[in-house]
Amino acid sequence: MNFNNLELPGIDNAREPGGCMIGCKEVKKGLLIRTSALSDATDEAINKLSDTWRVQTVIDLRMSTEHQFRPDPEIPGAVNIHLPVMEMEDMLKDVDPELVKEYSQKKPDRMKIFEKAYAAGKLDDKMYIFFLMGERGKASWKRFFEELLKIEDGRAFLWHCTDGKDRTGCGSMLILSALGADREMIMADYMQTNVLRKQQLDAVRMKIAPLGWPQEKQDALLFMSGGVFESYMNNALDALEQNYGSVAGYLREELGIGDAETEILRSRYLV
Repeated sequence: MNFNNLELPGIDNAREPGGCMIGCKEVKKGLLIRTSALSDATDEAINKLSDTWRVQTVIDLRMSTEHQFRPDPEIPGAVNIHLPVMEMEDMLKDVDPELVKEYSQKKPDRMKIFEKAYAAGKLDDKMYIFFLMGERGKASWKRFFEELLKIEDGRAFLWHCTDGKDRTGCGSMLILSALGADREMIMADYMQTNVLRKQQLDAVRMKIAPLGWPQEKQDALLFMSGGVFESYMNNALDALEQNYGSVAGYLREELGIGDAETEILRSRYLV
């Protein structure tokens, strides 16, 4: 399954599903863009997003601390909307305040954050369930789809978090599900992060290989370093199916995406 990787200088992990098949329909190209943080975007990238991709709405799923310390740039013709699916206090209630302080820095020390977060058990593979089923998350995803439904013909919708894999991955899963994608396609989109970051992740593997860490800790660092693992997304999908019967049930019951809204989305983004 081929996803279109986007060359946007200063923006990592950027891609769109245009050209992928969902059943007998094809996802329209250039309308649904997922990325990592935009804060380091070059002028070239900003011009591409404005002129080539014609972005209408940018959804920032990051926490307020991330949003404040590394704000999105303005993209001509686009509106920026901040919709945190979690906040620092939600995830780190019982964590050393120094971790919170470090995470909020302009250039945070990822290894220091990792050691503290790992020790506190904050990197387990159930975290996406909280993103989707927490009250803050549900409110943000509802607004997320409200904004998606407002997009004009020919204009693009862009969503991102920090690394463009976790909260962004959940957003992608929800959009693809609304368009009728099966789990195989959703997982292929999710795991594409590891393809785009292969060199980066291989370097991490080489660095930690001599340390003798247990596999669980190695995997946790790879996750913290920008990688993804199927169990995170599978656990989220399983939780939605167990609690709502399907992802479509969650979309309908929690986000207000019923038959009429689904038809609008499919007619707009599939051909």
